[in-house]
Amino acid sequence: LASASLVPGVPPIEPDIARRVLARLVNTGRLQFLPGRPSILIDGAHTRESAIAFAREVESRLAGRRRVLLACIAQDKDLPAMIPALARVAPVVIATAVDPIRSRAPDALAASFRAAGCEAEPIADPRRAFERACELARPDGVVCATGSLYLAGQVMRLCGLDDA
Repeated sequence: LASASLVPGVPPIEPDIARRVLARLVNTGRLQFLPGRPSILIDGAHTRESAIAFAREVESRLAGRRRVLLACIAQDKDLPAMIPALARVAPVVIATAVDPIRSRAPDALAASFRAAGCEAEPIADPRRAFERACELARPDGVVCATGSLYLAGQVMRLCGLDDA
């Protein structure tokens, strides 16, 4: 909006219209909540800062609900910096790999979560990992999928959001 105001000949945008438009925007893959049985929370957090923000939101929004973390983290990400925050999200973690070349090996990822006090299960195939996370979350729980925008896209597709 600020950029549009700098373009010669473009009329100013009414603040009320801007507020209404912005209120309707959806940032897919960022704290995207899909109600269901179980519900799914998708966030592409892949840095220390975004993992901390994600954990805070989960703790605030989903306090008291059974949660299972579905995680995939790329090899070039700072896993030791992310683990403390992500380990707070859920006591149970399913570690997977969306991209066999870029993703950290599920066995190694699961071991890192175990070292942080979580129960963790590695499942290489993302579809099977998602199904297992849903099974563990049970119908009244929430699967929290995070650690990679690639995982966010994969989970959206598995949930039937084909334009992901």
